Amino acid sequence: AASIDDPRTIRSLRALGLTVVLVPDAPDVRGVLVDIEAVGAAIGRTEEAEALTKRLSERIHAIARRVAGRPEPRVFWELSGDLWTAGPGSFVDDLIRLAGGKNIAEDARSPWVQLSAEQVIARDPEVIFLADGTEEEARSVRARPGWAAVSAVRNGRVLVVPDVDIVSRPGPRIAEALEFVARSLHPGAF
Repeated sequence: AASIDDPRTIRSLRALGLTVVLVPDAPDVRGVLVDIEAVGAAIGRTEEAEALTKRLSERIHAIARRVAGRPEPRVFWELSGDLWTAGPGSFVDDLIRLAGGKNIAEDARSPWVQLSAEQVIARDPEVIFLADGTEEEARSVRARPGWAAVSAVRNGRVLVVPDVDIVSRPGPRIAEALEFVARSLHPGAF
């Protein structure tokens, strides 16, 4: 179970005699790997989980090396049209950093934060990821009042994440998520 699951449901499952393992929210990419190992241990698959996290870790480091030292474009990670985004202490913030970007919400006071349109415009992201968007929503971002001045909009870098599951569910596809973000930010590195 995750922290977003209703505690009453967890209690009900335990009352039925089921084992429920609470997996904490990963504060970074390394935390995702730790959670994978915890799930592996809980289901009696420690060796498989350790082998998986070793492969993922190697891939993550290889991707981070490819983008190291490159300019860090400012990134706005839009979770919803009402401008919720990822802040420090979230695995998405760490994904952006590892992929060679600079999160415009890096100074937020919580892992998940809602920005105002004025804040986004003032921070002038060079790349906008629509984490749960469509091409139609990308067009609507371009049409938002005042957003025509935003670098990402001017330069056609409002990007729809093609598979939201890789970036919204911190798990074994974390390296795939990182590679997507890194390739989007630094296509010349790949």
